[in-house]
Amino acid sequence: MIINPSVIEVIRELEGRLRLPETRRSKAEVSKLLADEFIEYGSSGMIYTKKEVLASLAAESAAPGGDSPDHAASWTISNFQARELTPGIILATYYASWRPQVDKETATLHSSLWIKVDGSWQIVFHQGTPAHPHSHDHAHHANPAIENWRNSDLPYGKKLKLAMGNTWIKISKRQRCCGHPGEPGC
Repeated sequence: MIINPSVIEVIRELEGRLRLPETRRSKAEVSKLLADEFIEYGSSGMIYTKKEVLASLAAESAAPGGDSPDHAASWTISNFQARELTPGIILATYYASWRPQVDKETATLHSSLWIKVDGSWQIVFHQGTPAHPHSHDHAHHANPAIENWRNSDLPYGKKLKLAMGNTWIKISKRQRCCGHPGEPGC
């Protein structure tokens, strides 16, 4: 589905905003950006709800150095892509790297589902996966759900239905796999 370039920039800006200390310190701002049914599969392997994210951000900003501007400034987002799965639902994928120390780089692959609610974009799902630094040079190693989408020969409507259903199964069961390996969304 062709997506308006301005929507891509809005989603990219919102993803970046979620990393900014001033956003992360504002429970109201983060709460507006996260849908009530938000769920995150963190790069740590932990699963978080909106309530848990809001609580952890409050603890983060209270910790010494937790709201350091250097933290946000040192994140680099690259290979940002956005796909409209259906009107009002955007899948964003990107590579993020951060240098907590001069000689060390932490890298993660990210995927997010954004939905339009009452004219505003909210993130409903996010996954961060540890990556090898510079793995963004190999864009074909993206999210398996996307690879399964690309490799499926099913008609578009059937692929979309499977992708949304399988994603919902993963979200609702708080699992990494929906139980349908190889299908779009799994």
